[in-house]
Amino acid sequence: LVDLDVELLAAVDVDLDRAAVASEVEEWLDGLARESVENDLYTDRLVFNRSYLVDREDETAFEDAVADLEDAYEGATVQQSGPFAPYSFVDIQIGAQ
Repeated sequence: LVDLDVELLAAVDVDLDRAAVASEVEEWLDGLARESVENDLYTDRLVFNRSYLVDREDETAFEDAVADLEDAYEGATVQQSGPFAPYSFVDIQIGAQ
């Protein structure tokens, strides 16, 4: 399993229905992954930021689906990073109990 991260950024002059786009992208990609987690929207331009836990054998299909996103949303930039070790899917607590 690998962690693949996907971000969708809106161009400065583009007005997107952020909630609708995020919902559509989530639906588009969730079926290709075992799990997903939402990450922080750390800039005003960021519409979507999620990490996906993907089987290695499904990695190419997932990457192809991500590539199709940029064509689907004019005025948006899609960035994929990874593969990473699946740290986004581990809850580590450090400290005394």
